[in-house]
Amino acid sequence: MNKFFFLLCISAIFSTSVLHAQETFDEYRKRINKEFKEHKQRVEQDFDAYRKKVNADFAEYMRKTWVKVAPKPKVPQPKEDQPIPPVIFEKEKDDKPIQNNQKPIEEVIPIPKPEPQPEPIAPIEEKEKEQEKNLHSLTYMGNNIKVRIPQNYRFILRNNSENTVANAWKDLSEGSFDNTLIDLLNLRKTYRLCDWAYLNLLKTFSYGLLGERSNEATLLTAYLYTQSGYMMRLAQSGNRLCMLFGSKFLLFDKPYYSLDGYYYYNMDKDESNLNICKIKFPKEQAFSLYITQEQVVPQTDNYVRTLQAKAYPSMRFTIHTNKHLIDFYNTYPTGKIGSNVCTRWAVYANTPLNSQTRDRLYPALKNVLSGKSQADALNMLLNFVQTSLVYEYDDKVWGRDRAFFSEETLYYPYADCEDRAILFTRLVRDLLHLKTALVYYPGHLACAVKVTDPNIKGDFLIINGARYLICDPTYINAPIGWTMPDMDNNKAKVIQLD
Repeated sequence: MNKFFFLLCISAIFSTSVLHAQETFDEYRKRINKEFKEHKQRVEQDFDAYRKKVNADFAEYMRKTWVKVAPKPKVPQPKEDQPIPPVIFEKEKDDKPIQNNQKPIEEVIPIPKPEPQPEPIAPIEEKEKEQEKNLHSLTYMGNNIKVRIPQNYRFILRNNSENTVANAWKDLSEGSFDNTLIDLLNLRKTYRLCDWAYLNLLKTFSYGLLGERSNEATLLTAYLYTQSGYMMRLAQSGNRLCMLFGSKFLLFDKPYYSLDGYYYYNMDKDESNLNICKIKFPKEQAFSLYITQEQVVPQTDNYVRTLQAKAYPSMRFTIHTNKHLIDFYNTYPTGKIGSNVCTRWAVYANTPLNSQTRDRLYPALKNVLSGKSQADALNMLLNFVQTSLVYEYDDKVWGRDRAFFSEETLYYPYADCEDRAILFTRLVRDLLHLKTALVYYPGHLACAVKVTDPNIKGDFLIINGARYLICDPTYINAPIGWTMPDMDNNKAKVIQLD
């Protein structure tokens, strides 16, 4: 039983119950326990009735509110200005006494705070325990998972007409999949699954249970997704049933449907004109690209490499990256928050590093940074990112621009300016506990760090009244406080990070 139920029941019972005259304490305790169980049962029945009523109404609206909608064209990932190649810092030429030098900026881009993940419209309680013996097994992100399913889990959609789909939805909402839903939501919590991971878990589960891309599997995915609190719309494409998930993020390179101020994307294959059921489910919440917690995956030693800073021989580290996570990130969509395309980098930069990588790398990093001044520690981390990674253009490696999560930068053999900036800001926040920002110049991405030592000098920006020192992981061998040559600060945009 969740805390909400417990507190509700306890407050209801103890607000009205007192020790009766001639009643022993043991009798009082037994009476309270009995009243608690009876009240809990009534509360559960009320919540269950509410969910059934909401789903019954949803099914009834589903019979008559499908409309044909044409997709909006794909929004291509923004093509970068001509990328600026790495520049080598020339010590004899450039290493003159450094002075404080405030640089202008065109814009500071605040990043909206992530909302808590969606929750069901009402708490879902355990149903009959015989489901314990009926389990569906699957492997997801390397995790071996078992999920309870009802004895008679199979259902057939004779077609994908409005009435057929509505009837099936009403049947699903009778509660046979409640234990399944409880298990899936617990898996989201246990493995700290972000919205993209959870959506794909539901899809993997339903496809494995009812057949890949079958109409039945699509409907079950949509039902479980909606009952979990997420925004979705069902649609028809010929004899295919489709599920669209609603997002506040504009995802690049995917056609979408614009409904009620949100972007809707097909969970499966992109289709042309769809007949869409536009009914809203109560308290539905849009999909988010944010990854606020590390995704829990089994440890692997699939890939190990050694990285070393050229200026600091002691900064030689063996890096262990998790292939399960790399495979997951390879599927991750990219998009922007609001209207500014620069916000796409914040999703990557704010994602935590995986504990397998962190637990092996960070102790070694902390050891070499121990006792160092803030300036020395920053310079060591900066040189490590500048010189241990091989630079290459995304177009040459991937055929398109592709930003990396920090884990990917430590895995793949090449990294460009945005990958380096994302990794450096992650290391600085985790190891030195200093605030950071990304700094976008046309064709280039650098960093800025909010230093707390007033004696550290160099090029700096004022961001919301605070001083941030420029640090550029692509200005090879440059110390902190140096801006790469030919950067136009009058067009610089600052992306704030958590």
